[in-house]
Amino acid sequence: MKTLNRKLAVLLFTLILAVSSAFPALAAGNTTVAGASFATYTSIPSGFTQMAGTPLCFYDGTPDSVKESVINAFDSLPDNVRTMAAVAGFHYLVTDKAHAANVPNFQNPGTLPAGETMRFSYYYYSDGTVTHTDFAAVIFYDTEGTTPDQTLIHETGHMMDDCMLMYRGALSSTSSEFSALAAQDKNVIGGFDRNSAVNVYTSSEIFAESFRIFMDDPGWLTTNCPEIYKFVTNIIDNLPTTGRANY
Repeated sequence: MKTLNRKLAVLLFTLILAVSSAFPALAAGNTTVAGASFATYTSIPSGFTQMAGTPLCFYDGTPDSVKESVINAFDSLPDNVRTMAAVAGFHYLVTDKAHAANVPNFQNPGTLPAGETMRFSYYYYSDGTVTHTDFAAVIFYDTEGTTPDQTLIHETGHMMDDCMLMYRGALSSTSSEFSALAAQDKNVIGGFDRNSAVNVYTSSEIFAESFRIFMDDPGWLTTNCPEIYKFVTNIIDNLPTTGRANY
């Protein structure tokens, strides 16, 4: 019996090591910003450095003015949104387009966008659900006609959408409720500014852009698209901020 127990213990330890290697989780040793605990990521691409206590990762050589703009944009996010980023293990990769190749798995669509939300790896729970352990928004700071702070907020809208999928089982942007609102207010959202005009081609983009407008000019959104304003507010209020942290 003792021999059998030893064999089982060794087998269990081996399985733990195998799972740990297959699914590289976030490192221990978190820091705190405004009540949200952010991990030090273990799989930041080469050339990027994470800003301590935040999920912001800057490519080496990023201008200080860009860093300041991105930091201010992140600091402006509602507390629930920043806590969501910590709980779900999200991070941001800030770079210029010349170094896009340094981001693993980045799919160049021909004309590089201002930003793109990506998923690198997954962690499976015993109840069969799945969440992302390494989820990043790539932000290009040298896109003509947009600014990195605008891009961060727009990509955060995509993160919120995917977070609802991970924790609630469905995207917010493709729900029947929002799909109807998107169809109804597509041209109104697209008329907000130059960036909005090119970000209304799917309900997912309309959701992310609506969040960007929510942050940039909530009065405009309230007046022109009151139902979308209420929808975005409800999502923010109901984001998961506790539970399945990956660290």
